[in-house]
Amino acid sequence: MADDARISTAFPRHPKTVKLGRRLGAPGCYALVCLFLWVAENRPEGDLKGMTTEDIEIAAGWPGDGGEFVRTLAYVRFLDGEENGYRLHDWAEHNPYVADRPRRIEKARAAAAARWNPKKVDPQRMLAACSEHESAMPSSPLLHAPPDAARRTSPPFTETGFDLSLQKEKYSQSDFDERDLRKYTDERKKIDLKLGSGWGADLTDDQIFEHPCFMAGFTAKHMREVFARLYPENSA
Repeated sequence: MADDARISTAFPRHPKTVKLGRRLGAPGCYALVCLFLWVAENRPEGDLKGMTTEDIEIAAGWPGDGGEFVRTLAYVRFLDGEENGYRLHDWAEHNPYVADRPRRIEKARAAAAARWNPKKVDPQRMLAACSEHESAMPSSPLLHAPPDAARRTSPPFTETGFDLSLQKEKYSQSDFDERDLRKYTDERKKIDLKLGSGWGADLTDDQIFEHPCFMAGFTAKHMREVFARLYPENSA
């Protein structure tokens, strides 16, 4: 559900708004703003298909005579189409972020569904990085999950107060990498559960990867290095 909609600073001075105000007064202009917000929340693509004139006026909170509000919106061209097939004029152009919301939701759900499906994982994306995010905490264009850590046999390191310089003969780099991968994977599972319910639809791929990295206590750069060491075949 969208939390807001974009309204241009020129909206009060736009000829269409002026015409609307002349015909319906301040209540008409206010009802139009209410309609914009209702559409952002309920019809993000700006399509009012299936809605009658009465439905639209109820959504806008229009207090005047029935039919007058929609008829005037169509006349000044805030609305395109006809009964049961109206659309807000150029809605996607003026509110691209809101209009694109259904696609972002579908993208997030698809990513969550593909989380544990290795056939859908693009390994090249694990190692890619935007230079501006190279060392941020955390940051990466990685969206898909790392390969299944459960298939590997090296135990993760779990002791506290560990000093690598004193234990380097006891533990290999892969042991540390296994530990870090498991930490990341545990946090990623939590995020995927949220993504499957539609949470995070407004997040970018970078941001979706950032959260489990941060919660696991790593930078994205570190996790890319872990993936490269554990799965060199995917970095080629």
